[in-house]
Amino acid sequence: MAKQIKLRSHRPKEHGFTLIEMMIACVVFLIGSVAMLSLFFVGVQRTVGHGDQGTRCTEYAQDKVEQLMAIPFANTTYDTTVYPTCTSSCTCPEGLSAGGGVTSGSPVTCYVDYGDGNGNFSTTATGAVYTRQWMVANDSNTPTQIKTITVLVTPPKNISAPSTMLVVQKESF
Repeated sequence: MAKQIKLRSHRPKEHGFTLIEMMIACVVFLIGSVAMLSLFFVGVQRTVGHGDQGTRCTEYAQDKVEQLMAIPFANTTYDTTVYPTCTSSCTCPEGLSAGGGVTSGSPVTCYVDYGDGNGNFSTTATGAVYTRQWMVANDSNTPTQIKTITVLVTPPKNISAPSTMLVVQKESF
């Protein structure tokens, strides 16, 4: 009689995941993914908001620079706190007189105006969203041949967007 040979497999017992375990893992992963996705959308919205505020600050600063650059070099009687610029019987007849300041939070009378968020600026701080300050400085040459104009626009206080500062020089002809 022939001898029978039995081949035994000595494989270790295999362990796997059950269908229920896989479903629970997928649900946990899905909940975590949804939470992360909502954080992503909040971050995108904040970034877009800050970019918009930064763009507005730059636009408002450029508007003021253009307004001041349009004033005749030696003029010291126009009111630059209103637009269009007041030319007679003005509240702040400073024109391009040296003065003003661009220290955030310390506006100088007749060298500041306030914006409502829609691009409308006035001399009243009540309800203001943006603060726009400017400074005019004469060069040290005698007679003065160059004026340096600096404009600072500060965004709303509840937004952490950066302020915008523009500096230009105007030359007498």
